[in-house]
Amino acid sequence: MRLSQLRKTIATIATPQLTRTEQNNSSQSGVTVWHTSKGRPSSQILLATAIVYVRDECGQLVKCRALLDSASQGHCVTERLVHQLHLRKIKAQIPVQGINEVTKTIHYAASLEIKSRFSNWETKIDCAVLPKITGMVPATFVDSSDWGIPEGLM
Repeated sequence: MRLSQLRKTIATIATPQLTRTEQNNSSQSGVTVWHTSKGRPSSQILLATAIVYVRDECGQLVKCRALLDSASQGHCVTERLVHQLHLRKIKAQIPVQGINEVTKTIHYAASLEIKSRFSNWETKIDCAVLPKITGMVPATFVDSSDWGIPEGLM
């Protein structure tokens, strides 16, 4: 096999193209996955976050970082934040299913009042209390100086 054919084969494996039938079946199953990439592949993973206000036990607003997971069907909070804000944990039995259909039962929940930093929007959410939500992501420094991020965004 020539090098150009090998590159084409690797590119096809790395970025599979669905036929129209596969696209239709994928949409009918309720699962659609899209991914875009620019430049060379990277082992770094960046997760979307936002800084929001969360009310502590005294009603004071505290800035907290929220992980924005568009694929999640529930809300989670770390034990550390519940402790720092002196929020009440309640006993619960919350089954959570993850990758490879592995189910884990979460034993505590807490209610959080979250508020936007930029408007009057606020809501109350019930969260599963977890020891940890994610590891250190990204694992190394990511230089974002040439990304062209608009002013005012953090």
